[in-house]
Amino acid sequence: MRGRFHWNSMTEEGLARSLVYFNRAVAIDPNYALAYAGIADYYNFLGIYTILPFRECAAAAKEAALKAAVLDATLAEGYSALAFATVTHDFDWDSAEQLHRRANELNPNFANGHLWYSYYLAMCGRFDESIAECRKAIELDPVSSIAHHTYAWNLYHARRLDESISAAKRLLLIEPSYGLGHLLLSTRLRYAAK
Repeated sequence: MRGRFHWNSMTEEGLARSLVYFNRAVAIDPNYALAYAGIADYYNFLGIYTILPFRECAAAAKEAALKAAVLDATLAEGYSALAFATVTHDFDWDSAEQLHRRANELNPNFANGHLWYSYYLAMCGRFDESIAECRKAIELDPVSSIAHHTYAWNLYHARRLDESISAAKRLLLIEPSYGLGHLLLSTRLRYAAK
């Protein structure tokens, strides 16, 4: 829980702290699949934020996600992280979609499962589906900064600029100190001014 708390901050410091807690959990119980899923998500996002080279992050994410899925074949978090890593490491889009769907079947109430699937759908240019998955993630976790951020991001890429601006403003009402939210809103306003 502490690892997820810090991971959800979406800051470099928070992500680093999350890894410490995930690794502590694995040290206490080497068969704790949920901790490996957290490690996989940590590495998935290090690559997205380009804190480390994407190739290295994707390999580490995939290794941890595979471990989570092997340890607990019913764990949505493991399949979701594995789906993300399967796209970024192997560029295997078909397998990744199957893994995303499996994660959401295993636990339809896992907000991040819907969120990670929304990223996948957006990368495929399937924006209506992506936006629907983001809405589901927000419905399940209404205070998730990353879910609101992703929603605004997807609306922008779907060429729905006014809705994207509104979503970015909602994000900053929820979490005024979320730096990426300010960046997101400022870029959207800059495009709207053109």
